[in-house]
Amino acid sequence: MTVQRERLAPCERLYEEKASGSEAARPQLQACLDFIRAGDTIIVTRLNRLARSTLHLCQIAEHLARKGVHLQVLEQDVNTHTPTGRLLFGMLAVIAQFETELRAERQREGIAKAQAQGVHFGRQQALTPAAAAQLRSDRAQGETLRVLMRRYGIGKTALYRYLAQRPTEAADYTNREYLCLIQPAILYSALREEAEMIHITLSDPARQQLEETFKNTTDRRLRDRCQAILMADRARPHHHIAADLGVTARTLQRWLNAYRVRGLDGLSLQWAAGRTPSIPATMAPELLAWVKQGPAGCGLDRANWTYAELATYLYQTKGIAVSETTMRTFCTTHGVRPYRPTYQYLRGDPAQQAVARQELDALKKKLTLVNSSY
Repeated sequence: MTVQRERLAPCERLYEEKASGSEAARPQLQACLDFIRAGDTIIVTRLNRLARSTLHLCQIAEHLARKGVHLQVLEQDVNTHTPTGRLLFGMLAVIAQFETELRAERQREGIAKAQAQGVHFGRQQALTPAAAAQLRSDRAQGETLRVLMRRYGIGKTALYRYLAQRPTEAADYTNREYLCLIQPAILYSALREEAEMIHITLSDPARQQLEETFKNTTDRRLRDRCQAILMADRARPHHHIAADLGVTARTLQRWLNAYRVRGLDGLSLQWAAGRTPSIPATMAPELLAWVKQGPAGCGLDRANWTYAELATYLYQTKGIAVSETTMRTFCTTHGVRPYRPTYQYLRGDPAQQAVARQELDALKKKLTLVNSSY
């Protein structure tokens, strides 16, 4: 770039950019073409600095001729002021395009030769073949996906891809023919197709076991998973299976991977253990006894239990602090229902009941006299 600036120093205006000459969208070139007027001369050091495509170069030349602007190339000694210069300009444009195409062809040959020698192009694999084999072994021994992701430092997508590999493929994973920088679309398609096409071949006992589970289980989700394995065994395309069962292709892939690693146990629904309950299950009979005795039987001065009062009494007697919601959930789970025990343990005052009856009778007589007066 410095040498070019020195040679173009006598020019009135200098336009420079670092974009490749083979790119048509070049803002500085466009600014130069918009600025020039009739009688001006565009000077470049080499013809390939202006464009490397014959078509683009011819378009620029036509634009310059239409505006009455000349072109001068210093190293090739081209000047469109003369007919000879215009002829040489066209010939050099064809030669420049030939050199560009020849350079690209040599690049493709070099890449193909390097691939034949086992050179890997693209992003480096996260795990070596030995580490990938160890990952599959850990998964077969029952390690969870979260632990494996943290241990090997990979994401969920990469983890499923390594689990889907067959052991015979892991050693030459980086030496596949479709790993080519020139055709990224083919690379993505091949990787996706291989990741999705997990081949399942069932033995007669395994197929019979899946069919029995499919017929007898009452869990719809387990039945769908068994059906997916049976259809994959019949070589049905995976996207058809996913569409029939109403799941995504990724979900289907996880089912197939789980069955390959753990068999029928891998299809069973597994729930997390969760945290330890705040109230031990062994406390249910004692809470039921409290409810039956009522608050008065437990030495409290109130008529009935509530979930909040049960939680408070539990803390006072056992030292277990829980919320009202936790107590309600525990009682619902173990069939403990607080109720009003006054009808059984706390009788009403007979004197007050007699007064209430007299007042009620007097009210009825008064209503009868009022109605008879009409």
